[in-house]
Amino acid sequence: MTDISGLLTEIVPPLMRGWGVPGVGVGVLTPEGHHHFGFGVTNVDHPLPVDERTLFQIGSVSKTFVAAMLAELAGAGRLGLDDLVVDHLPGSGLDGRITVRHLLTHSSGLSGDHLILNGPRLLADGADDSIATGVAHIAGLPLVFAPGTDYSYSNAGLIVAGRLLEVVTGRRYADLVRDEVLEPTGMSHTFTTADEAITHRVAAPHRGEVPEVARAAGWQRGWQLPGWDVPGGGLVSCVRDMLRYAEHHLNGSASAELFTPQRERSGPAERIGLVWRLDDVDGVRLVHHGGLTIGYCTQLCLVPERGAAFVLLTNGTSGDRINQEVRTSLLRELVGIEPEAPRRPGLAPTGGTELTGEFDATFYRMELTPHPDGGAQVRIRRPQPQPGRYYLEPPSIERVEWRGPDELVITEPAAERGTPIDVRRDSAGAITGLRLRDRLAPRATE
Repeated sequence: MTDISGLLTEIVPPLMRGWGVPGVGVGVLTPEGHHHFGFGVTNVDHPLPVDERTLFQIGSVSKTFVAAMLAELAGAGRLGLDDLVVDHLPGSGLDGRITVRHLLTHSSGLSGDHLILNGPRLLADGADDSIATGVAHIAGLPLVFAPGTDYSYSNAGLIVAGRLLEVVTGRRYADLVRDEVLEPTGMSHTFTTADEAITHRVAAPHRGEVPEVARAAGWQRGWQLPGWDVPGGGLVSCVRDMLRYAEHHLNGSASAELFTPQRERSGPAERIGLVWRLDDVDGVRLVHHGGLTIGYCTQLCLVPERGAAFVLLTNGTSGDRINQEVRTSLLRELVGIEPEAPRRPGLAPTGGTELTGEFDATFYRMELTPHPDGGAQVRIRRPQPQPGRYYLEPPSIERVEWRGPDELVITEPAAERGTPIDVRRDSAGAITGLRLRDRLAPRATE
């Protein structure tokens, strides 16, 4: 068996120094047992060593808990995955075509990041931040696409799914996740509020190449995410608990529907189950989900056929860079598979190839103009800041080239090289949108 401790000790500390991340927790589950590792400190100003019980925000990995509970309700006959959401949430104002399955597969068409963009305004003056209020803010917004016709990662869809759980069960979401998932699984150090976390060892969020504590709240009121975002991103957990959660899914305790492919994300090798991302690499199915909040990056990856899993928790804005490197090493050394290499440019399609125009990604726009050597030059246009709004940092994209008829690949800058962008077209073949990192940016109309 691979010396896990030696492997991690060799690769993690240099990555932490290189990317300015002060603390990393790693958990590895193998048929031989649970293995916990901590590197660095919780806080550069008030340092404590990171250990297996150190708490980190896990961000969107929280969404998998919603899926687990809805799948259980469906299995018990209390709702159907193909039920119309409005049948359970009458008077909500939501589009009547959206189903439960659409919510859990990011195919509802709900605009995903409205509540982040408008968070400071919507949360001002102690405004109600309940899940029900979150749904009210979402209802009535224009859909990005007709339900069930495309795929675009949607935080909003999981807020609606959380409200669905509350209405169907008659219980608060925080109580439901505690009683139905956390306590039965033995996750005694996983919480939904800052009040619960404050008496434990907590990793503070950090930003910057020379890391400093990220004290600015961002789009939320403070360290804790608003109540409406608990289903989609608000859980706080630790390496020890997250391995127990992984084991719960690997030992058959969770619904098999969670890992059943529902639709493609980006080609037949990259699909989605119920919230979980399903990738086939070297003939091996990987089941995974990541999480990102201000100052935290998380990765949870399961390999069911090998009885293996690992979780990576970091407390820096560049933690995802570390997670990618460590994930690759663990898959190679523990599972024996080689993750796909960065994608390279290929042949451009023969028709409908003009890459021009602006594409609206909520927090920024991508302006494309043809490049003389092929593909397109990309200029990121940030909107004029408006009071009461919060703008996430846009990606760094300078040039894209064709990889195939419906796929572009970033070629500049080097740090983003190989990142794919899906091209969406209408029935006439005209480009209507670009999907980057699972989010669809429609062609701007103004």
